[in-house]
Amino acid sequence: MTIDWRSLEDQTLHPGGKVTLVGAGPGSASLLTLRGKECLERAEVAFVDRLVGSELLHFLPSTCEVVDVGKREGHHPVPQQTINRWIEQAARAGLEVVRLKGGDPYIFGRGGEELEGLLARGIPFEVVPGITSSIACASYAGIPLTHRGLSQSFHVITAHAKANEDPKVPYEALVATGGTLVFLMGVSALAAIQKGLLLAGMDPCLPAAIVERGTHPAQRKVLAPLRDLAQAAQRASIVSPAIVIVGKVAALSESLDWFSHRPLHGKKVVVTRAREKASELRRSLEELGAQVLEVPSIKSRSLPAPADGAALWPTFGQSAQWLVFTSARGVQGFFEWLDAAALDARALSLCRFACVGRETALALKEHGLRADLVPQTYSGEALAQELIAQRRPEERVLILRAKEGSATLTEALTAAGIAYREIPVYETLWDPGAVRLEQASACDAITFASAATVEGFCRSYPTFDPHSMPAICIGEQTAKAARGKGFNPILSQKATMDSMAACVKEVLTHDDDPTSPASAQQ
Repeated sequence: MTIDWRSLEDQTLHPGGKVTLVGAGPGSASLLTLRGKECLERAEVAFVDRLVGSELLHFLPSTCEVVDVGKREGHHPVPQQTINRWIEQAARAGLEVVRLKGGDPYIFGRGGEELEGLLARGIPFEVVPGITSSIACASYAGIPLTHRGLSQSFHVITAHAKANEDPKVPYEALVATGGTLVFLMGVSALAAIQKGLLLAGMDPCLPAAIVERGTHPAQRKVLAPLRDLAQAAQRASIVSPAIVIVGKVAALSESLDWFSHRPLHGKKVVVTRAREKASELRRSLEELGAQVLEVPSIKSRSLPAPADGAALWPTFGQSAQWLVFTSARGVQGFFEWLDAAALDARALSLCRFACVGRETALALKEHGLRADLVPQTYSGEALAQELIAQRRPEERVLILRAKEGSATLTEALTAAGIAYREIPVYETLWDPGAVRLEQASACDAITFASAATVEGFCRSYPTFDPHSMPAICIGEQTAKAARGKGFNPILSQKATMDSMAACVKEVLTHDDDPTSPASAQQ
């Protein structure tokens, strides 16, 4: 029986209760430790800080309760004492509790304070270190905190104190170290930091930097001599979260900065795939430096197996036939049916498999099966033509796909006189847009991976201007739907996420009119 931790008043520690402090790192899911990911994947309730990247929450089970306990400067909607009490209550209720904190829990993260209460009450806990922003943001800005001949030490200081107290920064001692100084939470105190260091005798011409939203695709940095840093940051409208770096090593930023030199740095791209499918394209775009705005416009829902499924599945091992998949989601849904019938890939021993493209074939391979047919051109028409060419007369054809799939495949089979059976495995539903129209309209390009995403996006944002940015489409059917909504579509060379990302790169880094390739492909 699940215990309601919010209303728990007794002090009994129910079996299984444990708290894990997980350092989320600077925000990107790719910078989370493997141990941190393992802990997130089994969490039953997660208490999450403000600076934790939203993509990290995808590692949590769908059944996990997520509690936002984030704080902003001058605004603490959930007091620390309440956070401590909630964590303890959830653990005493026998739940696997994760406290997800930005950076590292023990570096200005109050991790020790939160654990002292658990220790006093005998509640078991674990701490998973995270990559601290003091190191990560410097690395992403091209600033090595130590460098032979420039700096033999680095020192991390908080510019923030509790209850508006003076942080009492020992400026003279810091200047005397001759090392690199890293100030966290220092945006509002930047002028005071600059003044304190100068009064303590630091060289006014010493290189310095401030890095805003470090490691994030929207990362910005300002480089200036120490004497000018506060004014330069103000002119650039730098806001929190940001770190301040002071030292000779800051002069290396221009030459060692790899992050902001990526081809799509500073570009914003809308990804409209289904919520559960957006991550691959997002990763490809972010590796190129783009800032991705996920606007899931569709979602899928599994459909029940056909009424004759119990009798149909066993026949797969008795007669030769083709199983045709037009999406990875179709593969997933079909094997869910098999599993419900207590069957697995062994029931398909006499079958041959046709997949519309690489992603679908990879989904099939996850179940230990290789596709016998994957057309060179990833489209329903190409799939139909190759299936017609390879199918033997005695082989039956079973198409497993979306309820509202394109007619291109079935029309070609019908025209060739090939009988087939079509079974809908899942249906595609509209997923209302959760971001503001202004956010989407401020981007540089939009991507569509299916005709359904075009329909879903336009339904969510009927006033979106289709001429405001190039629309990268995964295939001709998608491009056709986009044209119907007024977009000027550009087709990726292949129907893969990597190819779509490469197309975005080509379009947004083109010296001429970014939509010029579209006319050649329509």
